Amino acid sequence: MKILKSTLPRLCSLLFITFLAAHSSTLEGLPGTLFSPSAQPLGHFFLGVSIAAQGQDDGSMLKDNIIIFQGTKNVAAPESLLIQEIQSGTARLNLALGLGRYFDLGLTLPYYIDYTGDTKAKELSGSGLGDLGISAKVGRSFFGNSIFSTALLGHLTIPSKSSKGFLPKDIGFRSDDASATPEGSKYFSSYGVGGSMQGLFTLDLQALENQVPFRSNINTGIKHSGLDGSSPQFLLGGGIEWIPLPALEFFGNIQTETPFSQLDNFSKIGQDF
Repeated sequence: MKILKSTLPRLCSLLFITFLAAHSSTLEGLPGTLFSPSAQPLGHFFLGVSIAAQGQDDGSMLKDNIIIFQGTKNVAAPESLLIQEIQSGTARLNLALGLGRYFDLGLTLPYYIDYTGDTKAKELSGSGLGDLGISAKVGRSFFGNSIFSTALLGHLTIPSKSSKGFLPKDIGFRSDDASATPEGSKYFSSYGVGGSMQGLFTLDLQALENQVPFRSNINTGIKHSGLDGSSPQFLLGGGIEWIPLPALEFFGNIQTETPFSQLDNFSKIGQDF
């Protein structure tokens, strides 16, 4: 078995379009933009169900279109091969439930696929479940009809231990020492229990009397994927939503994940992802 080394896409911002009424869903399964959960409580016994999918069908996600395989017994002699065609996709089932005025629960289950017909990555092609995510959020809204909200969000991931794939789906799926990554790879799963804790802040201009169709979210906190040998990450991000119609929403999102070992210099925030 060969191991893929350092192939996580270096993405800093993504623009998505969604046709879900009221809210899109986050990676934690709760309302908000993709990387920035909303601080607004769902409301008692409000149930939300959503399905999200995204994909890419070429090699542009890899630096210089190169993937590097590294043998576990001869780490000094890697071989690099040009990727000419690649497909990578994610589908995600999300559930969210409001319990009382201030408490929400979320559940998210990802399904991944990595495929290429070229190079030795073909032997790692496949699909499988990602790590199950369970979230709990407690929040409170202020100023009139929930103009401003703040919340604390905890997220727990339970490993699927899927051995397929060749593109890490999370920055935390890479060991700090790539040569120490055990055979079996960590691309769809961290193989360990992980989690995060975030503070959330939401400004909803739709709650104003003149109903301005914009909403913004800011999030910051700490995260660890659960992978042995990986560093905890400092999270900082935000998103802005434009809601021109009740069932139509456009949003932009920026999220950074920075190893705590790099936080001695604030200019390094977001350099890794």
